[in-house]
Amino acid sequence: MSAITASPPKKARTKTLVPKGVGIAVRTKVSLRLCHDDPQPPKPRVWVAYGDRTNKNDAQVPGTAALWALWAALWVASECPHNFFLVALLDGVFDPLFVPASVCKSEGGRRFSAVECGAAMLKHVLYKTWVPSFLPNAKDIKAHLDGLVANKGRPTKEEKALLRRAAEEFVDQWTLEDGTNAFAMQFVDLCVKFTKLVWKGDANGVPFLVQEIPRGGKEDETLDAAAVRELGEEACVPQEYAENTLRCTGDVPFVSPASGRSSLNRTYECLVPEELMLSWNAKETERRKTLTNWFCPFPWFSFLGGIDKGRMEKLKGLCETRNGRFVSEEEAHQILDPASLNILGWVLRH
Repeated sequence: MSAITASPPKKARTKTLVPKGVGIAVRTKVSLRLCHDDPQPPKPRVWVAYGDRTNKNDAQVPGTAALWALWAALWVASECPHNFFLVALLDGVFDPLFVPASVCKSEGGRRFSAVECGAAMLKHVLYKTWVPSFLPNAKDIKAHLDGLVANKGRPTKEEKALLRRAAEEFVDQWTLEDGTNAFAMQFVDLCVKFTKLVWKGDANGVPFLVQEIPRGGKEDETLDAAAVRELGEEACVPQEYAENTLRCTGDVPFVSPASGRSSLNRTYECLVPEELMLSWNAKETERRKTLTNWFCPFPWFSFLGGIDKGRMEKLKGLCETRNGRFVSEEEAHQILDPASLNILGWVLRH
């Protein structure tokens, strides 16, 4: 009888990362120093903007931790949205969402009522199994929603449908015959309060928002096309200029401080004369203000009637940053979020 030989040990599989996101360092284009007598040109500056996500780094923006603690305390079991529901304000008062005809299923643009907005936002949080403590029988609602999902935090397609139906039923039952909904309006008031706190910011007036460079995920497109799109969406750089000036600087790995997940981003540099960039941004920002007043990381518009979700998602992509500006490299290193800083550092070295 022959001896049984052991199979050779299998090599551990290593996951090969492929770039699924892009990041672009937009820097000021400065004149070259042609001779020794010419003045030293200024150091290129970096384009940054406030994103729609809330900062979680208390060391970077003091007061962030206290704000998040205040937010978490308002939800059952302190399970709360990972960002704030930012809303539009006009003279300090809630300004209900308006959208252009291009995202509506019927003719003409539309402005929704405050109740419609509040109900849609409330449906969205319940759909995500986040339950505000002010709701009647809030703990029972939370238990019911959690019970619809077998693997907490990772619902299947069928479970998502159940969650959506349950969220809609809960909120719709609180809408009276005259169209009012006290709980929807209470949620609007909550969003207004935290929107004001976010924009008020820390003791130095720095808003509690992530500051970032243009970056994002690749959609059904090439990485180069994604970079051009992100430049247009987040920095208002025209497509033709971006296509003609983008310089690829390679792929940089990134490990998220929050989740520990590893990813790979394709990086680029775009040099733009400062005055030209400021002109583009000012004109495009004003144009976008006529389209919509959207500025929120959560797509709660999916619970509003009459909106084409795909087209609204594209419009949302135009509304993810505010207050774009050039800052020095030194300031950029102090204020940028980790992912942006990782990309910028790579670009500056390449």
